[in-house]
Amino acid sequence: MSFLDSELVSSGANSIQDTLLTWGNEVVDKLKKSLRAKISEGTSDGLQNSMIVLPIEIGESRFTLMFQSKDYWKFIDKGVSGAGGNKADGSAWVNKGAGSPFSYRTKQPPIKRGEGISFWAYAKGLNEWAVAKSVFHSGIKATHFWTDVINKSLVKDLVKRLEKAGAKNVELIIAKDFK
Repeated sequence: MSFLDSELVSSGANSIQDTLLTWGNEVVDKLKKSLRAKISEGTSDGLQNSMIVLPIEIGESRFTLMFQSKDYWKFIDKGVSGAGGNKADGSAWVNKGAGSPFSYRTKQPPIKRGEGISFWAYAKGLNEWAVAKSVFHSGIKATHFWTDVINKSLVKDLVKRLEKAGAKNVELIIAKDFK
C-alpha cells in the first residue's frame, strides 16, 4: 500500500510515517486475531507469526507501507478447491473449498516436517500423508481472515489519520497482496 501527497511538507514526514506504522501494526494485530478465531486448535502459529509490517519506504512525495507473511496466506484466506474423486469405499470426496480461485489438480499439498500439514497432523495424532491426501481431494475451506479485516472502513480510517497527521492530498494505492 502506498500513498502520494503532492503537498507534503518535510516537517510532517515523521508524523505521517508514525501514523502509517501504527496503523499497519494495528492491521497486523487484527489479521492475527481474525486468523486465530478461524483456525482449528493444534494449528501452527507459523502463519500468524510471519505477519509483519515492513519498514516504511519514503520517496519524494510517496510513502509505501507493506505487509509480509508466509506465501500461503491467500490459500488459507480464500480456500482451495479439492481435486475430487472417489474414496476407496466408492463415496465421493466432499469439496470444502468450492468457489475458491485456487484448486488442487494433480499435485498434493507439500509435506514439510514440522510445518503446515505435518505440524497439524502431528498435533492431532494423524498420519500426515493421509491428511495431505484428504486435503488434496477435499480442498481447504476459506477462512476469510484477511478479506473480513481489510475493508473500506479500515481504509477510510487510515485516510482520516493521515489527514490529521498533515497529509494534504492523499491518493491510496492498495495492492491486494502481502509481499
